[in-house]
Amino acid sequence: MSQASTDSDSPLTPAAALAVLKDQQRVVSSRLGGYVWIITAAWGVAWLVGFLAIWLMDAGIKGLVVPTWLGWTIFGGLFAAAIVVSAVLGARSGRGIRSNSANSFTGAVYGVTWAVSMISVSVLGAALLSRGMTAQLADLFYPSAYTLVVGVLYLAAAAIWRVVQMIVAGAVLVVLAAVTPFLGHPTNYLVFAIVGGAMFFTLAIAGAVRVRSAVPRG
Repeated sequence: MSQASTDSDSPLTPAAALAVLKDQQRVVSSRLGGYVWIITAAWGVAWLVGFLAIWLMDAGIKGLVVPTWLGWTIFGGLFAAAIVVSAVLGARSGRGIRSNSANSFTGAVYGVTWAVSMISVSVLGAALLSRGMTAQLADLFYPSAYTLVVGVLYLAAAAIWRVVQMIVAGAVLVVLAAVTPFLGHPTNYLVFAIVGGAMFFTLAIAGAVRVRSAVPRG
């Protein structure tokens, strides 16, 4: 056996093994972070432009009034696009990363919780409408109810995966959900657009800067 072969087959020293582990962690963090800021930016566009579109359906600016069909089409299309971006980039970021059964179970339950929660809000709203909730109250209930659920789920994600950005996003969304009904309709949509959009864009910029700073300088 050659000397070169013996050296290459020899076990790593603890220091070398730690260096390899840290290098792998940096690669994984860089890959995940490289997608997270894009996903967050996509949600920023959805919140800012989407809620502005439905705000312009009723408020208008100097005669600029968005038709109802167009406003809801823009809103729904942007949020659907943000969901697709999140799903595609989230799946791509996880390629080649091993996960144990506990993490897989947590992720599956968390994903199902999103679907169940969104459906539950829809059913609750339908029940309230059947019991006399007016269209004016529905304009306050639906955005706040959905936002409250999303905010709570973000906070749950922060507790599970220890992500500080999720704490910020969750806290802002929960406060938005609680405060905006007091502002009335359609002002609540404007506040959702400005505050929600600004929050997501701020997190996206911070994430992009963090990813850039993590790239080794040549």
